Amino acid sequence: MAPMPTARYAPAVAAIGAKIYVVGGVDTSGVLRTNEIYDTKTNTWKTGAPMPTARWTAGAAVVKGILYVIGGNKNGKQLKTVQSYDPVRNKWTHRRFMPTKRDSLSAVALDRLVYAIGGYQGSRLAVVEQYDPATNKWAQRAPLTVAKSGSAIAAVGNTILAAGGLSNSGITADNEAYNPSTNSWTTLAPETHPLQASCTGVVAKVLYVAGGTDSTGAPRSRLDVYAFSRNRWTGGAPMPQAVIGAYGATVKGRLYCFGGASQGYPTGSTVFYNNVQVYTP
Repeated sequence: MAPMPTARYAPAVAAIGAKIYVVGGVDTSGVLRTNEIYDTKTNTWKTGAPMPTARWTAGAAVVKGILYVIGGNKNGKQLKTVQSYDPVRNKWTHRRFMPTKRDSLSAVALDRLVYAIGGYQGSRLAVVEQYDPATNKWAQRAPLTVAKSGSAIAAVGNTILAAGGLSNSGITADNEAYNPSTNSWTTLAPETHPLQASCTGVVAKVLYVAGGTDSTGAPRSRLDVYAFSRNRWTGGAPMPQAVIGAYGATVKGRLYCFGGASQGYPTGSTVFYNNVQVYTP
């Protein structure tokens, strides 16, 4: 699809309607505030108001048409920062800080609540914190069974899935499900090919995990498919470009993966991508 105006690694990505918001990240110039908006109907880009705080490896989720960007890393420091973006007003608002500062976390919205899951702060975290946009308050929830960051996290029906990621002992195949009603996690079938920093999305209650990196540290192009109803992993068509940290969103049954890089932690030799790779199941 039409390339991103700004090549970058580990931006916060979420969809509102037919548009996908790609915010922050890091490139050759450093950590970014950039807010670029992709229209899936017209295959075109426009620029929105920049995020107040430059950061990368932040979590992103949408509640009632508002984008929430949570945590992340700025110049080597983990953040508690929470900022929301209203696309109608093209305006950012500061929200209550997350209780636990962290980067490389994942965020997901379910029943008008935002869950900030896992992440990194000196070591990998199992912490799960729930944010209510209506009250601007945070609450502690049951921790992950396995502390990890960079996991593939998404909501399938009334369940939150947390597959793979990087644990304190390396890339993990851990796959678990959170039930908000019981505030508990259940272990599921492990990832067949453990990955972290992948592009993730759900289509028709099936989880898609594209790209990322495994224990070798190299970018991968593989696509893993998890059917929650059958508790089973299968494979799919690989990505055209192997990439780490190309985070994504789904719109109308398609998974969109944005940018990413050739390495998991940017150095002088890192190649940053502006690719928009799209998968149709």
